[in-house]
Amino acid sequence: MRLEPAVGGDPNVVFHYQPLNDTGSNVQTIFQVDFNVLNQGVQNTIAMPHFTFPGAITTANSQVAVLNTFLQLFVIAQTGDPANPWRILMDWQNHLCVVMPAGPCLSGDVMRNRLFFCTKPKGTRALYLADNKTTLINYMPAN
Repeated sequence: MRLEPAVGGDPNVVFHYQPLNDTGSNVQTIFQVDFNVLNQGVQNTIAMPHFTFPGAITTANSQVAVLNTFLQLFVIAQTGDPANPWRILMDWQNHLCVVMPAGPCLSGDVMRNRLFFCTKPKGTRALYLADNKTTLINYMPAN
């Protein structure tokens, strides 16, 4: 993920992270400390206020005031092929994210609405994802 270059973010300052795939979360989350790392590359400090704005999320207990931002996300997956180890699943796209002080980083519904997910039954903890159903089926192990 990165801050949007069109509003002052440095396209070379990219933060790599793996969110939890939470089917109950409808917004991507990022830790405050990680957001601060992205802000180090801001080319125009006047644009900084445009990166964040107040908002609220609903949890199981109540509504919580949060800081919102738009970040660009880029999704890749491992292929298992040493000659071509990575496959692009989703190119850079702007997404609403919530800046949280702590807790899990959740995937939100953006990836769920653009990618196909599945798990293999019988106790495996692997999550498989692809940009189309055919590729997803091809990546699934036979047993």
